[in-house]
Amino acid sequence: MIPAGIKLVFSICGWILIIVAYVAVLLALPFSACVCVKVIAAEGEKKALESLNEAANMIADSPC
Repeated sequence: MIPAGIKLVFSICGWILIIVAYVAVLLALPFSACVCVKVIAAEGEKKALESLNEAANMIADSPC
């Protein structure tokens, strides 16, 4: 831990690394968010398909 009251001083290399890290996060965030949304949507579709399949089997097993 850095004690309170001590100011961090970065050299030019430190600032370049910080900027590169922020740019990498800003570039990767939309892609990773899109992939997460696709995975969540696919899981929802799978659950809906299983429910529809179960309902179809129940209807097929008990005709009117």
